[in-house]
Amino acid sequence: MKRATAFICWFLLVVFSLSEAFAWGSATHAYLAKELGRKQGIVNLQEVYGSMLPDMFNLMYGSEYKDYLWHQTHYEFMKVADKARGCQLKAFVFGGYSHSDAWGADYTAHYDGRTTPGEGDVIAKAATLEPELIPRVKGILVGSGVPDAEAQLLAEELAPGLAENFVETAVDLLIKRNEDPAIGLMILLSAQLRNFRIPFLLAQAYGADFANAFDDLTIVEASDIIIVTEREFRELMKLYGGIFLKEESEAIQLLAAQGATLAEAYLKAGTGYAVTIPPEVIAEILRDYAIPCVEGDYANEVSATLAYVEEELANRGIETCCFPLWWPKHGQHEIASVAEPAEFSLGQNRPNPFNPTTTIDYSLPQESHVKIAVYNTLGQQVDVLVDAVQPTGHHSLGWDASGLASGVYFYRIETEGYTESKRMFLLK
Repeated sequence: MKRATAFICWFLLVVFSLSEAFAWGSATHAYLAKELGRKQGIVNLQEVYGSMLPDMFNLMYGSEYKDYLWHQTHYEFMKVADKARGCQLKAFVFGGYSHSDAWGADYTAHYDGRTTPGEGDVIAKAATLEPELIPRVKGILVGSGVPDAEAQLLAEELAPGLAENFVETAVDLLIKRNEDPAIGLMILLSAQLRNFRIPFLLAQAYGADFANAFDDLTIVEASDIIIVTEREFRELMKLYGGIFLKEESEAIQLLAAQGATLAEAYLKAGTGYAVTIPPEVIAEILRDYAIPCVEGDYANEVSATLAYVEEELANRGIETCCFPLWWPKHGQHEIASVAEPAEFSLGQNRPNPFNPTTTIDYSLPQESHVKIAVYNTLGQQVDVLVDAVQPTGHHSLGWDASGLASGVYFYRIETEGYTESKRMFLLK
């Protein structure tokens, strides 16, 4: 049975590739999806994962199926929307739509930037960076024994795709530096907590047409390729999110070290030459050339793209699936007018992750003294939400975490004969 193949990190895989660039990096897509979801009422991790996933088939470097599947996720996401059932899958679809190559964030990156009309912003920046890369790539090739004339041709051929990937990664790093220091955690959590039905939804949406497009594939084989590739992509997003949890200098070094290893393998397979790529060269390009190339006006482009995609989503009637924007204030209670509960219970907070407010539901089968407190990962109590006698019934309690840092927190209920704790994620 045919299976998709993937390497360890999308940036590292295609760093010297001539295939299509990723069209804004994963952190940029994640940031845009997070902000678009917030404008509709909630930050939903399924939206974030959906915004990155259209690039999953970029991992199929060298596969005859890559271009077909890439086109499906970038232009035919309505096939997924038609199959999505339930709030989490609909939120996932919302994120996927925001990525669209036809009118979404990829469109502004490749075809019609908001600050570079008529030319994609990534394409424009890559053209500026390209002349800096050609002599460096040539020097690496010549130093590894590639004849001078051939090295020049290879460097000129490789530079456009390389420049685009450096630009996209530089924007990702600047998003973390200036817009959202916790974006790495957002990426990591979105991959860790992605809904288990997503790979099967993708197989259901794309499998039959994929099999029909290639004579050598059965629908089972086509579905297997999709499911395996999504699962591998999920692992890569965990890795990428983990890298972006680091300080910028360390993140650049990690990208450079792993990128050098995989770029060497790519060039060996493509040219036959055993090329040695010093990681410090990749780090230098990112730090000293790519980031300065984009940092002057990237924020204007990101902001304008956000407004543009928001308008496009509204014009197309595309909405996420979310809870209402309003949440109870800290200390306020509501008692639902439903049947009395048969047992004590503590619900999962909603939304989760949240920023900065969330709601906790709990049920009391009898009048009880209730204490609900919040703790950090060190076990230190950071807030007490209620410590009083409560009547029988279903309760909702709001919590505002505006004064706390992003991270994992635990909330715990204590009553007569019943205690329970649950985990929640604050993402700012």
